[in-house]
Amino acid sequence: MKKIIPNMISATALILCMGCSTTDMEQPDGKVWRKGALHCHTLWSDGRSLPETAVQTYKNLGYDFMCIADHNVYPEGDLWLPVQPETGPWPCNLSFVEYEHANKLMKGNVISKTISFRTYVKLRTMKELQELFNEEDKFLLVPGEEITVMGLKFNDRPGTYQNHFNVFNIAKTFPPLSGKTGTETVKKNFEQYKKAVNSNPAHSFFMVNHPYSWAWDVDPVTVLDNPEITHFEICNNGSAIPVDHIFSAEKFWDFILAHRLDRGQNIIYGTATDDSHFYIDAVGKYAGNNLGWVMVNCPGKMTGNSLAEALNRGDFYATNGVILEDVTLDSNTKTLTVKVKAEKNVNYQIRFIVTNKNFDRSIEYREFPAKEPKYTRKLPIIPENIGTTVLTVKGSEGSYTLKDDDLYVRAIVISDKKSRFQAPLYPETECAWTQPLVNKHLK
Repeated sequence: MKKIIPNMISATALILCMGCSTTDMEQPDGKVWRKGALHCHTLWSDGRSLPETAVQTYKNLGYDFMCIADHNVYPEGDLWLPVQPETGPWPCNLSFVEYEHANKLMKGNVISKTISFRTYVKLRTMKELQELFNEEDKFLLVPGEEITVMGLKFNDRPGTYQNHFNVFNIAKTFPPLSGKTGTETVKKNFEQYKKAVNSNPAHSFFMVNHPYSWAWDVDPVTVLDNPEITHFEICNNGSAIPVDHIFSAEKFWDFILAHRLDRGQNIIYGTATDDSHFYIDAVGKYAGNNLGWVMVNCPGKMTGNSLAEALNRGDFYATNGVILEDVTLDSNTKTLTVKVKAEKNVNYQIRFIVTNKNFDRSIEYREFPAKEPKYTRKLPIIPENIGTTVLTVKGSEGSYTLKDDDLYVRAIVISDKKSRFQAPLYPETECAWTQPLVNKHLK
């Protein structure tokens, strides 16, 4: 086998802690877990609320950082919206209800003016929002964008597609770029991002959003053919699937991991997001708030750069409700250890998932027809021996040591606490996902 890129997470994060200040969030081993929302929308694109409503909502929910990633726009410039009686059709107006809610939430901080009989509200820019909300080492608003490519037709596949990609910690508008194939579309959009951050790629990242929407619009081979892609959403609260599941988001992840490690390519990491569009009475609801987030180990000063660096090396876990006391990926002992911060009267099981180095490498396609032709898909069949559960621990703490033939191990913690939101490919109960620990000795 080819050389495998080693796992970059240390057991104690000593390198990061040296010379860094600490906060009251710090754990005994020097880890500091920061709660973050990576994918949020406002009235700059198709969110229902003003930007300040979105930020204040997440700040009130106890988040340490959030990223506003509106579709195909970076929030800058002088833009005023009229207050309308109703929300109206997508992408929606600034409704009177939203305006009133913002005034109550922000207590006079909404920028508005009246001309004749109409009220207009200024959409705050990213700079203005950061000046209003950022508190050093307590809350950070990170710039970003969701590159959204719609109405795609591919030469090699039936149907119509949308591709969505998030950029994190970049103050720039990226135009949506289309290609003749899925692989080319992803590559074009990643290449323009890469060009923009060439001076320091560690300080930002690029993420494939909800690949399973709307009918696996980004298939696993497309991501496999773009080995520089290192992040995707394993869990998204704003996605809808109109066709059969075909394969799970878990299998999607394992397919890419197995083939990449076999080829000596990059690990891919899984994130969780709300993909929030709604903010009034929206906690725990579709495209609402607090149902998908990341916990990032970021000791020292919290900045967009330090968060991006931690996310890029995989020093985080994803969750839709389960909180971990700790997770350690020890490359020296080849052991993944998970400890849950258990809730009373909630039961947990920790599933350790691996793929053996002798996995079935064949890639065969099958067409999946849909009632609506635009959702018909031609997708790979994922063999059963990719991503298998080799150990299930009932309880709040467990570990797994890589066997000689294991390519990697990752864990999913599954509780019996029902999720407040139910939808296809969204977990029925609250869960958490660790990142993969790679077996470095395999060549």
